[in-house]
Amino acid sequence: MTFRLLVGSLSTALKKTFDDTDISDAQIAVWCTFFINKYRTARIQSESTGRYTTIFPNVPIYTPTTSTINYIAGRKYLILPSNILDLPNDEGISYISYNQFSGYCPPPFTATQFTRTTINSSGALYFDVYQTPQPDNPYFYLIANNIVYLLGVECINLNSLEIGLIISFDPLNNCVTDENMDLDEALVSDVYKNVLELGRFVMLVPSNTVNDASDSNENAQAQKQRVVSVNQSQENQPTE
Repeated sequence: MTFRLLVGSLSTALKKTFDDTDISDAQIAVWCTFFINKYRTARIQSESTGRYTTIFPNVPIYTPTTSTINYIAGRKYLILPSNILDLPNDEGISYISYNQFSGYCPPPFTATQFTRTTINSSGALYFDVYQTPQPDNPYFYLIANNIVYLLGVECINLNSLEIGLIISFDPLNNCVTDENMDLDEALVSDVYKNVLELGRFVMLVPSNTVNDASDSNENAQAQKQRVVSVNQSQENQPTE
């Protein structure tokens, strides 16, 4: 099933249930995207699968000359080419690799792979001769804004890397509305059911309870009635 077909089917179902529905296809698309990513994350965490891994070859490496927020002078980094699912231990990054040997026959991802670390734990690596970051034992750590810093390759000429990512489903930015959704067919019905129930819930909310910021009572006056009764005993009255 394509994403456009899923959204269209849900739009038709909601219109049959509510003749005056004002839920747009764009809103349905947002809900579908939310639940698709939810179920993809659950499936990835429950089993080992490469179904949702996307390979990006030749991702460029940058080395800033001046320091600004998140960008430190002299430190090599790359920008993830797509948003990833926020999985534990940065498992949204399946692998980062490069081929450091000229004429090496196996694919680059089987050559030298980067090991994941964190900012807090990376310092201890340099105190262990077997874990010290170096060209044949590089590391990476992820920070905000999809920035990935690289350790161990500071002194070699390295311009790009091959990366495997478990990317989040984004039909608008990735232009996949007319392509088969990268989702287990067994989960499509769950996405359909959740979006349909959410749409029905939204349509059941009474319109007179929605705050549209308009003033419907122009002649309303401030309350004049006493909050505390004049007959209330003195000791029970609040003090000012």
